[in-house]
Amino acid sequence: MTTIDGARVDPARWQRVYENDCAVPAGADLPALVDELAGALRDPAPEVRDGYPYMVLRTWIERDVVDGPLRVRLGTVMADRFEDPEVQARAFAPLVLDMIVRRGDLDPAWTAAFRRWYPAEEDLRGHDPEVG
Repeated sequence: MTTIDGARVDPARWQRVYENDCAVPAGADLPALVDELAGALRDPAPEVRDGYPYMVLRTWIERDVVDGPLRVRLGTVMADRFEDPEVQARAFAPLVLDMIVRRGDLDPAWTAAFRRWYPAEEDLRGHDPEVG
């Protein structure tokens, strides 16, 4: 189990969710789960960030489990990640924003954040031996 922004992320729990056809756990607080998944995407451990949390979030966005208002909130979090000091956080931001925009949500502030970040990004490594 790893801690992200004070939240505990259990990759095994997200594996179980994924293996259960990405069903939202009964009685779960969906916004809190989405926050946890978003936090997992900035984890330095590739097995957390690149694994089941990403796949579950992607599936929930594709299936509209994450509804419009929650997608917009998530999009704002991802746009803010363009200024994150951690490269893995910045790398996942455009991936998630792409998923959200494909569902039909777009905030011009996200575009502005991307336009500031993209030409200024200095870490152009395709792979880092420590963080993937």
